[in-house]
Amino acid sequence: MKEFNKEGLEPWEFELVARYPLIFLEGAEPGECNLRYGFEFGYGWKQLAEDFASMASKLVEHLRTTTQPDAFVHSFIWKEKFGSLTWQGDDNLVEPFGVLLRAYQSHLEAKSERTCEVCGKWAKIRPGGWRKALCDEHFDRAA
Repeated sequence: MKEFNKEGLEPWEFELVARYPLIFLEGAEPGECNLRYGFEFGYGWKQLAEDFASMASKLVEHLRTTTQPDAFVHSFIWKEKFGSLTWQGDDNLVEPFGVLLRAYQSHLEAKSERTCEVCGKWAKIRPGGWRKALCDEHFDRAA
């Protein structure tokens, strides 16, 4: 997997990567992160990515201190696709924790379809050349 130099991250992206090293930095070379190209979505979805990283970190920490010392969740791709937030990564979480991780990922993907990718306000999927989750204000600006 190609790693991404942390120097190419926006300030809010750098902050998110630094806050959740188990998810974004573990296993990467120094100065690199596990992401392919950084976060491939707008600032409005930052909280969704943070919610996922927080929950995944807590699962890994819990498993490492109880029953699975080698537990990991690594994020490789975070992007907008067809108007929703898509996560791709790797994990080795034992069940039911792996099922919980994927269910939470699906929940956040559905939530992203109602969250403006630009600002984080309530939104809906907008038609056009590309489907995007945009609030009324940002949809009007894009039109």
